[in-house]
Amino acid sequence: MMRPSLTAILLHLTILASHAIYLDIHVPLSYDDDCLMTQTLRANELLRSYSSSQNSDSEQVDLFSKHTPHITLFLADFDLELHGGNYVENDRSLAQLNVTKVNSFLETISTKINLTQVVQGMDCTLSLQSLMEHNDDSNNSKKFYTVNGSFTMLNVKNTPCLKALSNAVVVPLESFVKRPVIVPSWVASLKEPERSAAIYRSRKYGSPNVFEGVTPHLTVG
Repeated sequence: MMRPSLTAILLHLTILASHAIYLDIHVPLSYDDDCLMTQTLRANELLRSYSSSQNSDSEQVDLFSKHTPHITLFLADFDLELHGGNYVENDRSLAQLNVTKVNSFLETISTKINLTQVVQGMDCTLSLQSLMEHNDDSNNSKKFYTVNGSFTMLNVKNTPCLKALSNAVVVPLESFVKRPVIVPSWVASLKEPERSAAIYRSRKYGSPNVFEGVTPHLTVG
């Protein structure tokens, strides 16, 4: 378990070939928490070892040298790029940032999001949590991990602290989300009324995993 340092909350910027700018606003896992970090790294190591034993390079998540173990607060496609065919050094895979939009975005973060105040007095300890898996054969079981599409995740307890942090980030940044929003394909597999609720959150906030849809996790593969 751990209590994350609020000053360590990061913005992770990735610019994809589609010129979509995705920001992963997250809480990085602290190396001070030997137990949770060890479980996370061990899970990634096992998945990478299995992939290697199958002579496959399909395992792209590398928490040892390429990626940072983290819990996402808000992941969305933001409208921060220039339009009209402006690219960095003629590389069409990298959209050029709109300085005015980026400055406005950063100012909003610095002036409207006070995470220290948001979690004041809260217990922000992080821990893994087992979730009930419902099978068609009625043999329900509890698991500490979830497989969503091609990703494997360790389930993290959804505490009031994590909910408050996510909400505090989503509300002021909603206006920067790129529209129209593309609803993730996995949402179609949800049952009603969860599916309709996820579609609504996607279209309004840019992500289905906000507010009632917050599902804290650590991606390990």
